[in-house]
Amino acid sequence: MKLIKLIFIIVFALVFIGFCAPKSINWIQTDPVSAINEFLPGSVKLINENGADAIEFCPDNTCDLFVDMKQVGRETLSDFTFIFLYFFSDFSVLNELRKFPELAESAERILSKPKYNLSKEEKTKDKARRLLKCLAKGDKIMLYYVCYDEGFRAKEKMELNELLKTIPE
Repeated sequence: MKLIKLIFIIVFALVFIGFCAPKSINWIQTDPVSAINEFLPGSVKLINENGADAIEFCPDNTCDLFVDMKQVGRETLSDFTFIFLYFFSDFSVLNELRKFPELAESAERILSKPKYNLSKEEKTKDKARRLLKCLAKGDKIMLYYVCYDEGFRAKEKMELNELLKTIPE
């Protein structure tokens, strides 16, 4: 009986530590989109959008929706989403997040991934812009504006290239 109590206490302690321990920098490094959700709880959701993986960022009743149309994979979809939100999204709530050095480091890590083959000499924001254009080319990843109002969901496709033209260098 004492053994069962001891096992119960050990399991309870491990579960408690797992749920209550602060997220480490390693966690932010491996999943930066979830890190945004850590800073803005409930704002990021992985959803199924007509059979495709999608990430929806909703800090209020309006959202940015990122849809993986060509099965690029969750990691690439997450990279695209993070880079867009970190550098180009106009949600004012993100301005405070941009001040965290951990998130800036996450952006740099994503942009330096060998699979994206970005020039080291380019400015960071230029690399971010080029990465988004590349991943959106051929509608691999689609970007939508979504609004929830009185129980209805309205979705409008955003043209990434047009949007990026309106954002200052």
